[in-house]
Amino acid sequence: IGGLPLPGVASDGDLLLPGNPRITGPCGGAHANDDVTINSSPVVGVGGRISASDVSDGSGTVRDTTGAVVPRVSGVPKLEIPDLDPADYCSRADFVLRADGMLVKKGTPDLVLDARSVPQFGWKRSSSSPVLWDLSGDVSVNGTVCAEGNVKISGNTGSDVLPRKMSVIATGSIEISGNPFMQPSSPDSVMFLAGGDLSISGNPGILNDTFEGLIYSDSQCKISGNPNIEGQIVCQDNPNPAGTIQYA
Repeated sequence: IGGLPLPGVASDGDLLLPGNPRITGPCGGAHANDDVTINSSPVVGVGGRISASDVSDGSGTVRDTTGAVVPRVSGVPKLEIPDLDPADYCSRADFVLRADGMLVKKGTPDLVLDARSVPQFGWKRSSSSPVLWDLSGDVSVNGTVCAEGNVKISGNTGSDVLPRKMSVIATGSIEISGNPFMQPSSPDSVMFLAGGDLSISGNPGILNDTFEGLIYSDSQCKISGNPNIEGQIVCQDNPNPAGTIQYA
């Protein structure tokens, strides 16, 4: 993803790698500016590595895609993790999910719809304190979404054959579950950008990509299940802002 010269997975805090993740490709590796704990058998790209600015520990073994063992690396200089502001990416949104429960479809003029009780374009504000926007099933439409508050996406939006082209930007946290297939709609290839935590789970399959593009959290990240991600995961590890739901 252009503009972020970082490995495939980058954290400004600690990094825990359970399970057997595959972090492959030209930037196939991971780095934490604090500690890395490897209790698994991760696979990285040829020439890639899993590094820590503090300590790399755990019982796991890192290999590359050829099967060769890759040494752990500790004590490397910290990487500059960008601090991205959701507000900077919302100016080009096709849909704005306001904290008051109104959905705004940008246009000439804008279309303002009440999404507090009836979903609009698949989105419904299910909670006002904290503000939570829900998208369930596959009744959504393509476009970039900017949400004031937290976002929860569940169900099967998009498909393996026809992914939903939707970028999601939220001032709060983002939780993804179920079996979605999504591609970014924003011109800067942002898939998910959360001002709080980011949680991705589910088992959408292993044949094609589940998500593409930049996946960013200003707080912490948690990924489980078997998602296929063609892109970059960046976690800033800042404290959760007020009004955000803590997932990680």
